Amino acid sequence: VNYVATETFESLTRGDSASFASEYSVLPSSFSLQAVPLGTRQTRLVVNGIVERLLKMDPQDRPKFFMFGESLGSQVSENMFDHEGASGPRGIGLDAGVWIGTPSATVWRKQLWGKRSIADPSTVGPADVYLPRTVADWHALPDEERAKVRFLLLQNGDDPIPKFGTKLIWRQPDWLRSDEDRPLGAPKGTKWVPFITFVQTFIDMLNALTPTPGIFAEGGHDYRLEIPEAIRTVWGFDAADDQMTRVQDSLRRRELHWEALRAWDEAGAVTDAAKRAKAETKAREQIGRWLGNTPGSPATDDQLAHLRLSL
Repeated sequence: VNYVATETFESLTRGDSASFASEYSVLPSSFSLQAVPLGTRQTRLVVNGIVERLLKMDPQDRPKFFMFGESLGSQVSENMFDHEGASGPRGIGLDAGVWIGTPSATVWRKQLWGKRSIADPSTVGPADVYLPRTVADWHALPDEERAKVRFLLLQNGDDPIPKFGTKLIWRQPDWLRSDEDRPLGAPKGTKWVPFITFVQTFIDMLNALTPTPGIFAEGGHDYRLEIPEAIRTVWGFDAADDQMTRVQDSLRRRELHWEALRAWDEAGAVTDAAKRAKAETKAREQIGRWLGNTPGSPATDDQLAHLRLSL
């Protein structure tokens, strides 16, 4: 579950919220593609149950209903709206939705995209759905247009997940047109080669998410930097800029704490004393890199204590 999304949601509602996520595979996403139909059916069952409960409530007491999806989570939730167009999310009572890194095989997104070209300017539509070519399109969207968006399908230009698909074996993709027509983030000077491009993109997909704990940076399959603002805007939360700054800071601190705690606990769990000492040294070095220490400078006792790690 994307904790940046859920914790942003909890912060902006001041805890007056409930989140639900369902698991449909124990394997990494790259090896769970065959489970997408199962995930879609399972998600539809869950949503049907939520909608049934909401409809039984007094409209005045009925909470807002939001949806968030990431990667294959985007695909299984978006595919519920197959052949329903922009009316699909509204049909189940969704107030708003944010999807990030949607895989290229997602049927609903293809239907919304239609015959438009990757070289065409990105505009809001159909209806209140927005499919930017890259995050840069979303940033450049005028405020009055952004206010219309209730369903956002966001993707980084250099994210291989929305680009990977079997058609790369035999067909040149839209994002490998001439250099001047390629979206921001698509590799310049690269030519499509049958099968080779497919293999290269698959390797890129496997290496798409290698984030540094506590450092939110735009790029690849990492959307931590964009998620809080996208949720505030699209889901319609009234939060000031300084409040969003505090949310971002809190998310970074907690992520660094979790990752450092996990690394330190794993080292401390080694039973052999000599091996445990080596593991703790390695953990100190890793945490030091995350904290931005100079190369070769492991985390100090004070830094570990500041992260609330027991020595």
